[in-house]
Amino acid sequence: MAHPFNKALNYLSSKKYDKALAIFKKLWKETPYKEIALNMGSAYRGLSDFDNALKYYLEANAADLPYTDNTFSETYPKALNNLGLLAYTYENDVVACDLYAKALEVEPQYWDALWNYSQALGRRYCSNKYDRPALVWEMMESRFHRGDAGVKLKNKKKDLILWDYITKVDSIVVLTEQGFGDHLQFGRYLSILEKFADKIWVQCADRAAVFYSKYNTCSDPLETDATHGVAFCNLARLCSDIPSGDWLKDKYVQKLPNGILDIGVTWSGNSAHGNDAYRSSKPGYFKQLSECGTLYTLNPTEVGTKGFIGLDSSGWDATIRELGKLDFVVCVDTSIAHLCGSLGMKCYCIMPLYDSDYRWGDSSMGTSNVWYDSVRVIRNNGSWEQAIKDCIQLIKYENS
Repeated sequence: MAHPFNKALNYLSSKKYDKALAIFKKLWKETPYKEIALNMGSAYRGLSDFDNALKYYLEANAADLPYTDNTFSETYPKALNNLGLLAYTYENDVVACDLYAKALEVEPQYWDALWNYSQALGRRYCSNKYDRPALVWEMMESRFHRGDAGVKLKNKKKDLILWDYITKVDSIVVLTEQGFGDHLQFGRYLSILEKFADKIWVQCADRAAVFYSKYNTCSDPLETDATHGVAFCNLARLCSDIPSGDWLKDKYVQKLPNGILDIGVTWSGNSAHGNDAYRSSKPGYFKQLSECGTLYTLNPTEVGTKGFIGLDSSGWDATIRELGKLDFVVCVDTSIAHLCGSLGMKCYCIMPLYDSDYRWGDSSMGTSNVWYDSVRVIRNNGSWEQAIKDCIQLIKYENS
């Protein structure tokens, strides 16, 4: 069984879900085991067949189904974790949290389960349904322990001390991590960090230095005199409230109304993103926005698409200048939404088909979110067509 099972796992990891499922089905008929049921569920989930995914995750967790080594257990942590992911898909975050907690009771250092737990709990916090943000941020530090899927801080300075969030220090470096949107989201906390350090360095790529002109920038802590370091997203631990999101508003000059709506759009993000299959859309849907105004694309990979005028996105400074020529932006959940929010520019951010990020809260928040006053959130119930229609309706209402 080992060879075809491993082959199916390779198909699964490369997102060839149909091929993986064909093998898993054959193996399931021959010798049903927990591991087969679990991975069948994941293949179905990859194909957006959530009913069958649920069926096989429940099968995997059944006490009377053996593992491949013919042992039994009352609960299967991986099955509980994946059931939690399904609950998260349906915004059943209380159920998801309960499932992750049960998985962690069996396997306390199950870092993926703890990370997923933090996302469900984080979405509850961002939906005004949970009031212990300190625990959310603490749990999110599990991102550093998730093996190949985990966050790796880039630091060649061996004597750099991880900061304790309390001690006043002479010089500190904020360490880059995760996606660029995270840096914009948590950049609002840099002004609070000033109370704890006389000198602040921000580790970033040269093209992003435009956002941190108030601070010193570096590519690695080795280039700095910093004695302490702190991960970028951990800055949220500095206070219990969420500071104003428009921390870059001084860099933005708003377009003066001229009777014509100039609309920036971005329908796709980084293809390597874990949820890109549900997050990125197609230009055909976004072309419908032309009934509201003239469309401009902000993504360099989208320039040349018929129906959209390309803008200069050669760097973030150029992007900011181009944003000043627009009335607002309509985009999927990419860094552009965070940039608009950080600048205080109006933006309509359309959620993924499924599995919206914790930071935007759940559907009970409507078009609101707790991070950016200028960003309207367009909820997606599994249909790009409907989401675009909802967006157009809101645009016409707010800009008539």
